[in-house]
Amino acid sequence: FRLRTPGLPLSTAEIWMMNATGTNPTRVTCNDREDQAPAFSPNGQMIAFNSQVNVGGLPSQFTYLINVNEGCGPGILLTEGRFARWSPDGQKIVVDRGRLGFREIVVRDLTDGTEVQLTNDPVFPRNLRADWSPDGKKIVFVRALQPVENNEDVFVMNADGSDVTPLTLDHFCP
Repeated sequence: FRLRTPGLPLSTAEIWMMNATGTNPTRVTCNDREDQAPAFSPNGQMIAFNSQVNVGGLPSQFTYLINVNEGCGPGILLTEGRFARWSPDGQKIVVDRGRLGFREIVVRDLTDGTEVQLTNDPVFPRNLRADWSPDGKKIVFVRALQPVENNEDVFVMNADGSDVTPLTLDHFCP
């Protein structure tokens, strides 16, 4: 979970973890960034999280990894992107990446460091908050028209980015 010390700026928000019973809270990240959106790896040994950093005067989101057994630390920079989710086998991470409201879904292979951008549609430039199906064969995500607010629908695609299919159509006209 994310915790910010009351009275301090948002940039001091850190990632913490605790037992399922709510006991033994332990600080995981120690840095001067605003950490958020933690996700445990399938084996429970790593946490992916994102931090906001200003790059060229613009806020940017970067995904970091941290080993939960190594004590409080800054994390290791993995890639640009946010809302990282682990593939069921723990070999890949999916994130959404972009700036100024335009976001695309990207998968990073943790074994060789390669990245593949799965979405790239100028009509629907906001693709975000992706997650894997339990078998790792599909990715579900939110797609929205830009710049209209509150117009998001849920889509699913194959893990290679093919066969993009809407699951809801509350905001899109066919």
